[in-house]
Amino acid sequence: MKKCSLCGEKALEGIEICPECLKKAAVDPKQIKRLRQISNILSITADTDTNIKACMQSITEIADDLERGSYGKEEKKQESNTIQTGKDIDI
Repeated sequence: MKKCSLCGEKALEGIEICPECLKKAAVDPKQIKRLRQISNILSITADTDTNIKACMQSITEIADDLERGSYGKEEKKQESNTIQTGKDIDI
C-alpha cells in the first residue's frame, strides 16, 4: 500500500496521491488515467525493455486522446456544416 506523497494517508492505486488531496487540488477524476500515463513516461529511466514499451504505449494513448479530443471535435464540426448531396457538381 502506497502513501500519499502530500499528506501521508493511503494513496489511490496507480498514483501517489490520496482522494482528499485530489479534491483539494481540484483534479478531475477523468484525468487520473492521463496522470498514470505521464507517470509511466517519467519512469523511463528504469532502463528495461518492458518499461520502455509501456512508456511508448502511454505516449501513443495520450496522442490518440488529444487527436480525438480537440482535433476530432473540430473535424466533426466542419462535417456537420457540409451538406451531403450524394452527387458531384461541376461548376
